[in-house]
Order: sequence, then C-alpha cells, then structure tokens
Amino acid sequence: MATLIQQKTIKQKADSTIYEFSIEIPKNYLAEKKLAGLSFELRADQILTHLRKTIIQSFIPVTIEEFNSKAP
Repeated sequence: MATLIQQKTIKQKADSTIYEFSIEIPKNYLAEKKLAGLSFELRADQILTHLRKTIIQSFIPVTIEEFNSKAP
C-alpha cells in the first residue's frame, strides 16, 4: 500500500495554501497485484465551524511506466 512520506507547505497566502506530497509504494506490491497503473484521488475540503464540504475532487491516473521513471 501507499505510505505518505512527506507533506510540505510550498506557498501560503491569506486565501490559499499549496502543498506538496511524497508517497512511497513498494514495487513488490505492484508486481504481486499485477498492476499496470494506479489512480490517486486529489480532494480539497473546506471546513467552516461544523460543516465540511468538498470543493474539489479529481483523480490523477499514473501508469507503471510513469511511476518507474525519474521525475523531472
């Protein structure tokens, strides 16, 4: 399974925050499950007092070839 390695705050303004996340997925897990790709869910929630509302939700597909290549 995926493990969150690091969460960094990149930029913070009065009305927004930009984060960077790093995760680790063991290669043997991918081989055991015979996965050709994965999809990460990206979600932004707004929390006001006791109300939590999803304001953005998207899925980011990643192929195993992209996963094995080095990031630019």
